[in-house]
Amino acid sequence: MTTVRDIVAAHLRAIGADGLCREDCGCATANLFPCASCSDQCVPARRVVATEDSDFHSKGDEIFVPMAAMTENEQAVMADEGLSCPQKR
Repeated sequence: MTTVRDIVAAHLRAIGADGLCREDCGCATANLFPCASCSDQCVPARRVVATEDSDFHSKGDEIFVPMAAMTENEQAVMADEGLSCPQKR
C-alpha cells in the first residue's frame, strides 16, 4: 500500500530535492518525518555542507537548506558536480 510518506518522497525526488527542512531540522527522503510529524513549515530542501556555525549546526556539518533559498546557479553547480545535500546531525 502506498503511504503519504511514499507519495511525499516520490514528489521530492521528482523535483530534485534531497529531503525536507525547516528552521531547526531536516530529513532525507529515505527517512522522512523522524520527528513523527510533518509540519506545515517543512519545505523541499537540498543537502549542503555548512559554511559557518549556527545555533543548529557547526561549520562543515551536512545540513538541509530550502531549495527556494538556492540560486539556479548554485543548484546547477551542485547537479554538475553530482553533489547531494547532507542532513543536519
